[in-house]
Amino acid sequence: MNPHEPGGAEAATRRTPVRSGDLGAVAPPLVCADRTALAAAVFAAFDRAGLRWCLVGDDRAVAAGFDNDLDLVVARRDLARVPALLR
Repeated sequence: MNPHEPGGAEAATRRTPVRSGDLGAVAPPLVCADRTALAAAVFAAFDRAGLRWCLVGDDRAVAAGFDNDLDLVVARRDLARVPALLR
């Protein structure tokens, strides 16, 4: 499901609903024109909330504009707060 192909954005966001607590639950992909700005907003929200988190890998990829996903690690004690911050 490539969001860049015709009809791909719709197909990419269609997922089978998951029950709360499913270990394999994955949010549908977000289509965003400026992923770098989105990542910066998420990072800023985490910082304002005082979350302990880090970006895994080369952070220069974010500044250069990335076309894939980002891997973040969030401290276990802060993990439950993440969904509310992403709304």
